[in-house]
Amino acid sequence: MVLVSFSIQRNWYRLTSRSSSEMHQKLRFFQALRFLTMTLVVFGHAVLLLVITPTSHPEKLEMLMHDIGSMILTNGVQITQTFLAMSGTLLAIQFLDFAEQRNGRVGFLYVPMAIVIRYIRLTPVYAFVMLFHATWLSKLQVGPLWRWGSETEQAYCRRNWWTNLLYINNYVRADQPCVQQGWYLGAEFQIFIIAMIMLVTIVKFPRLKIAILAVVLTAAYTVPAIFIYYQNLDGTFVITLEAQRYILWFDRYYLQAYIPTHVNFGNYMLGVLTGLIYVELRKRSINLANNRTFRIVWYLNFLLTPLSMLPSYMFYVNEFDKPSVWMAVYFAVS
Repeated sequence: MVLVSFSIQRNWYRLTSRSSSEMHQKLRFFQALRFLTMTLVVFGHAVLLLVITPTSHPEKLEMLMHDIGSMILTNGVQITQTFLAMSGTLLAIQFLDFAEQRNGRVGFLYVPMAIVIRYIRLTPVYAFVMLFHATWLSKLQVGPLWRWGSETEQAYCRRNWWTNLLYINNYVRADQPCVQQGWYLGAEFQIFIIAMIMLVTIVKFPRLKIAILAVVLTAAYTVPAIFIYYQNLDGTFVITLEAQRYILWFDRYYLQAYIPTHVNFGNYMLGVLTGLIYVELRKRSINLANNRTFRIVWYLNFLLTPLSMLPSYMFYVNEFDKPSVWMAVYFAVS
């Protein structure tokens, strides 16, 4: 498995082939959603790199942060949550299908096996990227900004590579990141372990399903709110020019309220709940696409999702007293 992870032929086939299974056909819209969100992520990171370049008019960039229309871009950090929600949904659907094939005979010993399989699937290519960042990345281009960024990350990778391999890089030495975007893999891997334990428990004790989901979802949204309150943080990630100057490496909000697992837990679990509901509806042969109310809500999402980012504007133009209960609640539900 380790060797074929680097097979160009195999990986190209898996990237371009289309599955004929019924589940993949019904969930093929996920591919479109992934493409759209990934495009926005690439665009957002390109803008971030543009902002850190030298400019003779920094006040124009500062004023951009005070334009309500720019909140769709500036507050685009929420896009990351869609990946977590999709991961949770697909995990729940695939695991429940697996459990059904085994007539519910899935024990807790399956959890470490699933963790090992996931680790082997993710780590080889991830380790290669870290090795590349620690050695040859800085040689690809020249220039003052390139050397500053690439050589700094090179030093970080040589020093902190082990935190990535253990998938704890979003907590341990997070201000010295090796492959900075790898924080997502750390957070997602940790949540995956918790989600697997929860799903196995639900399959083994189906009568406790509602109680387990209620406790987990309540904790998933209560813990971040309490954290925001006691850490005296704003209700949203206010991206300042000073934070962008160092690519968010040392930004307090980024380190404490954006990349940690406990603040990303809720939407993943909401995705798990969505997967459980989907499987239940499929068992009952209920097709929500035929429901007029559902179709209206579905299409409204394309309007409401961008609009939901606009309220963050108030945090850019006002300095609210902290700690604040309403800001803690806003963070949890936004």
